[in-house]
Amino acid sequence: MALRLFHTGSVAVAAVLTVLACVQVWASLTVPFVGTVRRYGWEGDGIIVLVLGQLALAFALYTWVERRPSTFRLVTLFSAFLGGLIFVTALVNLLDSERAVGSAQSELGLNLEGFLGLDFQSFVDTGEGVYVAIAAGLLLAATSSAAFVIARQQPGASALASSDSAACGELLPAVRRERALAAGQGRPNAATWRSAQGCRGRVPGSAQHRSDR
Repeated sequence: MALRLFHTGSVAVAAVLTVLACVQVWASLTVPFVGTVRRYGWEGDGIIVLVLGQLALAFALYTWVERRPSTFRLVTLFSAFLGGLIFVTALVNLLDSERAVGSAQSELGLNLEGFLGLDFQSFVDTGEGVYVAIAAGLLLAATSSAAFVIARQQPGASALASSDSAACGELLPAVRRERALAAGQGRPNAATWRSAQGCRGRVPGSAQHRSDR
């Protein structure tokens, strides 16, 4: 439970950071005596960062519906991957100023390198949105990776396992009926059978639980 809460909280913070990054300035082109053009995140790759952040949050919330430890580990691994994509996207914009400012030169009616022979990079300033996106990617990747490692090292002993057992505790009668079925004493209905199968190994008294011990 605690590990799931930690992961969801960290993903939520990262998702909020992607929203902030999307509405902030990612780059600005300032030419003396000519003018300044600013590029916001939503005008470029900030949209990609935003979508990836919200996707990670959606999957993190899904782990509260599907509580199997295997699902949690898969989601944390996928979230770490999304965090890496966010980080790389922001880093590319940090290093590639021409990509960051887009068509800003044409809006000013200039070709700094072609006609004026000036260094384009010296007129570009990186906006705070890029740094916020980098922070979001690092946070998402680091916390999700940590959650994956912890969950993998403690299968069945972590808070995840206890919460799963609690969720399946109500199905103990169904597990008993499963045992009765194995002994040829009865046949549970299809819905009960599927629920019991989903909790095999996590509820004391089930055949799988005894074999795993």
